Amino acid sequence: MATTSTPSNADAFLSAVEARRSLYKLTNKSPISDDRIHEIVATAIKHVPSTFNVQSARAVILLREQHEKLWDIGERVLREEMPPAVYASLAPKVAGLRAAYGTVLWFEDEASLDALKQKNPAIQSLVREWSDHSSGMHQFVVRISHLGCTVWTALEREGLGCNLQHYNFSETFRKDVLETWNLPQTWNLRAQLVFGQPSATSADGGLPEREKEKSFKPIEGERLLRYDTHSQMIGLCQCELNMYVLYRERTHEFNMGMLHYQLKYSVER
Repeated sequence: MATTSTPSNADAFLSAVEARRSLYKLTNKSPISDDRIHEIVATAIKHVPSTFNVQSARAVILLREQHEKLWDIGERVLREEMPPAVYASLAPKVAGLRAAYGTVLWFEDEASLDALKQKNPAIQSLVREWSDHSSGMHQFVVRISHLGCTVWTALEREGLGCNLQHYNFSETFRKDVLETWNLPQTWNLRAQLVFGQPSATSADGGLPEREKEKSFKPIEGERLLRYDTHSQMIGLCQCELNMYVLYRERTHEFNMGMLHYQLKYSVER
C-alpha cells in the first residue's frame, strides 16, 4: 500500500511564506469581514515578539473612506514636496494605492522605547535597531494569519493582496497622519501596509500579479552558508574532487604536449 506523507506545520507556514507577493493592482473590495481584518492585526500586535517584551508596536486600521483620506494626504505631500517630474511619475502609483480597500499604519511607540532605554542603559544604542526588527516581523506576519504567522502573509492567506509603503520619509506626511487621526505624538510611523482584493489582471493588462514568476538569486553558497561536521566533510570532498579534476586536466595537457613534441621530433628526424 502506498503511503502519503502529511505536511508538517512548518510546511504549511513555509507554503504561506512562499506564496506571498507584493501586489499593487488592488480593488476597493475585501473577501473577508472588517472584524476578521481587525482580528488578524490584533493577533499580530499581541503575539509577535519584541525586544525585552517592550510591546512597542502600535497599529491603526484605515478602511474605505478613511483609507482614501490617507492617500489624499500622500498625494498632496508629493505634489507639494517633489519636483514636478517626480510627482508626475509617482501620482499614478498613489492613485493605485488609494484605489485599494484599506491600510494598516504601523508605528513604534517612542515612549515605550525610551522607558526601555532608561531601564537598561547598556543597550540604549541597540534599541532602535531591535525596534526595527520587531516592527518588520509585525508587518510580515499580518500579511499569513490563520496559520499563526503575521499580518501581510495572514491577509494574503485570506484572499487579500498587499503591498508595503514607506511614505513616512516625509515629515509632513508623518505629522498630518498623527493630527488627522488624533494619535499620540510618541507614535513614530514606520510603514503603511496597503491591502485589497487583487484585480483579475495586472497593471499592464497581462497575467494577475500573483501568477507572475518571481526571480531569485542563487541561494546555496552565496546567500546561504552552513557549517557542521557533515557540511565540512562535503566541502573537503568537493575541494579534493576539484583538485583531482584539475590534476587530470593538467596531466592530459602535459601528455598531449609530449605526444605532439615526440611526433614533431620524429618527423623532423
